[in-house]
Amino acid sequence: MTRIRLSVLAATATVSLAGVPPMAVAADHATTQSITVTMTEFKFAFATTKVHAGTVTFRLVNKGKLAHDLMIAGKKSALIKPGKTGTLTVTLHQGKYPYRCTVPGHAAAGMKGVLTVSALATEPSAVAFTGTYAGQTSTQINGNVATISANGTGKGTLIGAGSITGQGTGDTSQQPCIPFGGTGTITGAAGTIAFKLLSGASSCGDEGGHNFAITAHLTVLRATGKLAKAKGTLKMTGSYSHDDGSFSVKVFGTLTK
Repeated sequence: MTRIRLSVLAATATVSLAGVPPMAVAADHATTQSITVTMTEFKFAFATTKVHAGTVTFRLVNKGKLAHDLMIAGKKSALIKPGKTGTLTVTLHQGKYPYRCTVPGHAAAGMKGVLTVSALATEPSAVAFTGTYAGQTSTQINGNVATISANGTGKGTLIGAGSITGQGTGDTSQQPCIPFGGTGTITGAAGTIAFKLLSGASSCGDEGGHNFAITAHLTVLRATGKLAKAKGTLKMTGSYSHDDGSFSVKVFGTLTK
């Protein structure tokens, strides 16, 4: 019968070619990558265009007709004969690293470039959220469709005291558990969460159709303030009274940012 929409608020790696000396970054983390580099006359072909800070092992494959090597970050590989392979391991920080083949004339012929190394992306941090809200709903019934607007006040983790609002619809032809959906916003003094109800939200009524138990999951569409960039899903449970339009809900779960 009711479909409520309440809302809850919640380094890259690229490789390119062109040259500047590398700069160390304190935020670099230890990690290891293995990258195949194919050598021909007269160019290097990197198997991936994404390299991040840390230990990098270049697996050198010579598919050319001449011997080649690779020099980068002050280290040089052994000379790789045609049809042979070799490796070169270096530690790279965020920045740009010129590379070249040191065989006379090869760099001038095109075997050179600049490798751009990005900072290592940090792991997302977990953000626990719990909010409790209570308020009133207004409901309009048209056939089997209930259109609901909800407004309440309460308090949420990190964002503090504020409000919850939502709009949605429910299919009253399905009893005793009415499926509903919608969108909404949770607002606090220190941030907001805009959300959308996921499929499967329901409001299950008692035999008389007076009191309903609410169960739903919300996906965060946008978060600001202390929850800026937070994303994920939250669970909402609570109750709704068809008699006086009152509701109370708890929104909780763990987001990432």
